Amino acid sequence: RLEAGKRGIPCQTMGRQHLLLGEGRLQHNLYASMTDSTSMAAQKICADKRQTNSRLKDLRLPVPVQLKVGTPDSALKAAAKIGFPLVVKPVKGKKGRGISVGLVQPDEIEQAFYLAHKSGADVLVEKFVPGLDYRLLVVGGQVVAAVHRRPPCIIGDGQSTVASLIDAENENPYRDGFRGFRIVKDEEVMRHLQLLGLSLEDVPGRGQEVRLRTAANVSTGGLPVDVTDQVHPDNRVMAEKASLGVGLDVAGIDFITPDISQPYHEIGGAIVEINARPGLDIHTWPVAGKSRNVASDLLGQMFPGHQNGRLPVAIVCGDRGTGTIARALDRILRGAGRSVALTLRNGQFIDGAVAKWSRKQQSQAQRILLRDPGIDVMVSTVSLRQTSESGLKFEQASVSIIIDRVKPGRADQFHLGMEIVASATTDCMVIGAGNLVAYEKLSTHRDKRLVLVSNHINDPGLQVHLANNGVAVTTQWLDDQNQIVLLSGEKVLANFPLNSLPQHDSATKSRRLVPVFQYAIAAGYALGLAPDKIAASLSGKIEMIDA
Repeated sequence: RLEAGKRGIPCQTMGRQHLLLGEGRLQHNLYASMTDSTSMAAQKICADKRQTNSRLKDLRLPVPVQLKVGTPDSALKAAAKIGFPLVVKPVKGKKGRGISVGLVQPDEIEQAFYLAHKSGADVLVEKFVPGLDYRLLVVGGQVVAAVHRRPPCIIGDGQSTVASLIDAENENPYRDGFRGFRIVKDEEVMRHLQLLGLSLEDVPGRGQEVRLRTAANVSTGGLPVDVTDQVHPDNRVMAEKASLGVGLDVAGIDFITPDISQPYHEIGGAIVEINARPGLDIHTWPVAGKSRNVASDLLGQMFPGHQNGRLPVAIVCGDRGTGTIARALDRILRGAGRSVALTLRNGQFIDGAVAKWSRKQQSQAQRILLRDPGIDVMVSTVSLRQTSESGLKFEQASVSIIIDRVKPGRADQFHLGMEIVASATTDCMVIGAGNLVAYEKLSTHRDKRLVLVSNHINDPGLQVHLANNGVAVTTQWLDDQNQIVLLSGEKVLANFPLNSLPQHDSATKSRRLVPVFQYAIAAGYALGLAPDKIAASLSGKIEMIDA
């Protein structure tokens, strides 16, 4: 969430580990470290350690020899066939549960089998791979981080028992359940201590290091140390090929090798597991080494370049007449092939159809509509007066149309509301050329483009604006008829005959629609519509919403 905020990406929490990033058609779902591009097929392959091993073997990548077994007797036979030392683990499991590592005696196999069997019917007997335990994180086909996962251990002081030393280590602030996890005195710890000739009641000598597990999963007490800069290029290529081979866009490659800085094909090593939902925190908060901003890598894959997942939003600001302009802009956008969410004081619409809401949803209409994956632009009406009192309901808008003017006794509200809107507008402000107070105030926001609207081509303010290569929409006689004209400096970008506007029975209504469509044309152009698209939309069959 923090990284999304830095990038300006809208982020909503949908569940404990579920985030909705972006808006409308630009949105993406993220569950933990799984994106909406993470395929179910790839997850299924990685959930089955046997399938993963077989797939990687076909790709000529290093994997340990393993056999799937269903009974203690078949596990013993597999052990004899593969040869000690061994690993016994469930075919399907996570967080290191049910894994027994470094088995060296046949009498250890049965107990290890039943421990693994608790996590599922099928069990794997696998050749033990000597070396250190590494996790390589692959995002978008590239290794972006790597850690050495150290098994949990204690250091003797010559006075304390193993049990009390474990309790003391569990008080380490790093083991807060978020960055690091407490060491549980489980069967694997007991077995490992027994191999070392120790028990929980024994007292290790001063300075004696006692490893409590062979497996180094962080979830069972292991500690991550960043080694990203030490990974040999050949090992990077291997991990990236493994991620591609199982079809994951984000993958945690568990790799055992004596030294990550040396090529695996020279010193040995093997991929023992691939995680489809790898933890990111071990790379963000390693116990030692450099912190890696893997959240940025993940968001960079979902929103490449400078994309932030925000929809274009146009707001029409005023107390009267905003709905007509908003509906005209909605008509132009839909006529140009856009899918539009329109929010008015008296209703909400998606592509011209009424959006039905509960009373609770009505108060959150804008936010809910921006979640709709079918829309690609939003148009809404806003009151400057209400904005000055309670703020803007949008985080930001691409284009704002100001049609209000200063009213007696409401100057403070007008200025404050307009300042809030201007600060939230990222691209363009559309105002009337005669709205001198608004023009003077908005001219101070030099990071915003200004588009002026006027009924008179000879308006002095409009002429100054055009002389400075500004964009404007006005009316002018061309080809023996009165037309709406879109200008950039002295260049005519497009002209729209008044008879091309939607027709009404009343000539008076048609005349009143001219300034409405001037503002709508200006906003449509500011939103990126090409002039020919605007012209086509005006003459098309799509009607204005009657609301």
